[in-house]
Amino acid sequence: MKLLILFMMMSSSLFAGILIEPFVGLNIGTKDTVTIKTGALAGSSYDNADANGDTFIGGRLGYQTWGFFGAFDYRTLMSGEDDSDASSMGLTVGYDFPILIRGWVTYLLSNDMTTAQNTEVDGDGGLRFGVGFTTLPFLSINLEYEKSEFSNSSVDTKRETLLASISLPFNL
Repeated sequence: MKLLILFMMMSSSLFAGILIEPFVGLNIGTKDTVTIKTGALAGSSYDNADANGDTFIGGRLGYQTWGFFGAFDYRTLMSGEDDSDASSMGLTVGYDFPILIRGWVTYLLSNDMTTAQNTEVDGDGGLRFGVGFTTLPFLSINLEYEKSEFSNSSVDTKRETLLASISLPFNL
């Protein structure tokens, strides 16, 4: 009996560890629904769709055990067509299936943006859903869908974004 308990404790620690996952990605497409809050057009809204190809870099740091993982997610915009600047932070939970696929959801704690016109827009939270295909043990090809909201004194923006990335999930 003691041997069985010892084996269970050792095998549990073999499947647990610190998750370090750097990634780089591309914004495939974005759809913004902008509602104007002030001026003659107050209350009106319009849609803006864009396949801008912005690149981002970031990483996750967390803990993984028995396939389940929880992590802190941070990413920042590396290059944008319109010289805008953006970053986001969130909490991620997910599951790494034994065969070729992993899935996760991220709750965005902070999602801030500065436009090319130096207008600061604060993120009002959001969710990011992701799926990754682990073709090799150390390489994951990821696809993510993000739904978030931004606002400032003059506009409210609801954003839907499709992201593609490549990550290196290390479990130490």
